[in-house]
Amino acid sequence: MPATGGSQTAEAATEEDKPPLTIETGKVSIQFGGFAKVDYIQDFDPVGNDSQFKVNSIPVEGDPDAERGGSTNLSAKQTRFTVDVRGDTAAGVVRAYVEGDFFGSGNSFRMRHGYGEWNGLLGGQTWTTFQDISARPHTLDYEGPDSEIFVRQPMIRYTGHPSDHLQWSIAVEDPESDLTLPESATGGDRSEWPDLPFNIRFKSPDQQLQIAGIVRQLRYVSGDGSVDETATAWGLNLSGKTRVGDKDALMGHAAYGSGIGRYVESFGGTGSDAVLTEGGDLEPLDVWAFTLGYEHQWSDKLRSTLAGSFSDVDNDVSQAGAAIAAASSAHFNLVYSPVPLLSLGGELMWGERENFDGATGDALRFQFSIQYKFR
Repeated sequence: MPATGGSQTAEAATEEDKPPLTIETGKVSIQFGGFAKVDYIQDFDPVGNDSQFKVNSIPVEGDPDAERGGSTNLSAKQTRFTVDVRGDTAAGVVRAYVEGDFFGSGNSFRMRHGYGEWNGLLGGQTWTTFQDISARPHTLDYEGPDSEIFVRQPMIRYTGHPSDHLQWSIAVEDPESDLTLPESATGGDRSEWPDLPFNIRFKSPDQQLQIAGIVRQLRYVSGDGSVDETATAWGLNLSGKTRVGDKDALMGHAAYGSGIGRYVESFGGTGSDAVLTEGGDLEPLDVWAFTLGYEHQWSDKLRSTLAGSFSDVDNDVSQAGAAIAAASSAHFNLVYSPVPLLSLGGELMWGERENFDGATGDALRFQFSIQYKFR
């Protein structure tokens, strides 16, 4: 799996602990990985996305789609391939990592991660510095806890390690303003500056705690350039994970900010960064999001995760009643791994969407998954 924090060095592997699907030539190591996965998905209520449990796609009462009933879908889109290349040079270890799955248009292969690392400097596409992927509860559903901070995007990032228990990162990342515009608007977002996230992480063998922040510019420019409105957005995200007993773990995050809607999975693509009012002002929307998960190891071969999340956006009075206002989700799974390279499991998930006008819609989904790891 990819590094989610700073630079990582390639460690010498003995013949006994060397992972399979590895090629070594000179001082260069190439590891191939990934998995093949199939998901059987049974919807008991209508959900707009048949392969990811996206709460913002659940139709609310009064929507004709809410009367469609449930459906069945089988998907192998989560199947994933990775290539991890590390070279030991006189200037330090240089790493290149590429990962993709089949969630592209028409089940086409698409890039999830593609980046290089050297001495703490990362360039490419991976998890935003504003999130904490290691504090994410494990779900069989691809979407995961719907209110988490979760974005992959291009960036340039530097990570420092002042001590064994402390690291920090700062980055410039691809900007994008997710705006709600009046029907008469002819233009769109056009940010002049990159998003600027940073984090500080404290870690020990049993716990980790991360504090992250972000500052960004939101901007709207009309088609003829006569209207040019900007606003400053910001956010904070506190996340962590701690071991409970010998094998269990508790993890989660709490985030709050103004103009950070696109960084919350529940609100991505819903125009929840800011609203361009009829008066021509760009108004950032306040958002908060919360996720909590508990992972329990029943035995060496059987494990479960229980996760819940909630997010809320402070809508502007100029928004339509159908604008999303809040989202909730819950996941519970049971996963059996008879051997390390194989896992089978079932997951029950529930989600509810609430709109600005108070209309709600909820859905129940069951997913059964079989995953065959390559290494």
